[in-house]
Amino acid sequence: QRGHDDTYRKPSNPVEEREARLNLGIKDDDELYVVDIGPSRYYVSTPFTSFHVFPVGRGTKCFYAYCPGRDELVLFKDTWRKMQYEKEGNTLRMLNLANIPNIPTVLDECDIEGYFQTIEAPFGQAMQHYVQVTDEIGRPLSSFKSSWEMINAVCDAILGMFFFSHKLAWEMTNILHRDISSGNILIYDLPRSDGEPARSQGLLIDLEMAKTESSNSLPRTTERTGTHQFIALELLNPGRIKHGPQHDLESFIYVLLWITIRHAKCGPSMGEDDKRSALEFSTGRARWQKVAQRKKSFSRPPLA
Repeated sequence: QRGHDDTYRKPSNPVEEREARLNLGIKDDDELYVVDIGPSRYYVSTPFTSFHVFPVGRGTKCFYAYCPGRDELVLFKDTWRKMQYEKEGNTLRMLNLANIPNIPTVLDECDIEGYFQTIEAPFGQAMQHYVQVTDEIGRPLSSFKSSWEMINAVCDAILGMFFFSHKLAWEMTNILHRDISSGNILIYDLPRSDGEPARSQGLLIDLEMAKTESSNSLPRTTERTGTHQFIALELLNPGRIKHGPQHDLESFIYVLLWITIRHAKCGPSMGEDDKRSALEFSTGRARWQKVAQRKKSFSRPPLA
């Protein structure tokens, strides 16, 4: 328990409460809370994501939120950020200003002030309670409706990464995502008018671990950044290898393999045992060195 959290309060405006319940699709007796970020107000109910595998971590929760000022639903993210990392909202805002495609549009973000809103986590990592609001609401990559939609979403994410890791290197600064994974690529259904065909695009999200690379940049932590199922082979091997754009690109290959094997219709010849065997290169139960060996054998060309 990280302390008392008074960020969320009960609504006091009956008109806004009624509009919020209508837009969020919740009943009169369902939970509803108000969060103020500067002059903006957001209504949230229960989070739709709350994956807390470890007792100590970022505790990220995502909500659908109704914003009376915009009269629309937005994405509200509540997390505990590592203070040695740049705020995700600051990174997104810089990329938005540079017109980088296929990343979320940040609307609001702030650190939550208060005595209980900053903690000292294990291994000397200070963490700060943080909230962020973005405009787009996507769906998981695994929810693809066709193989084209899945491939297109991953290509869009690669395009976004290419722009903010290369284009900005010349114009502003070099930013690496450093945590490419299947959970960090969303499918965003684009707004459409009556009669228009359904269209979607991929969004590359979760830039919490992103880093601005420079000639004098120093390591921010002793741990390897990323989701090890998707980390590039070279970074899994012992040694101080500097994370580069080529490693993020390699991670997209593992994302495609992961999503295709687990969720695409691979034909009747590929049963569950075959899928499990093919995914051994990225199992979460193995040590990193073992995962590296699996990936190495997986990527090795077959003998003639």
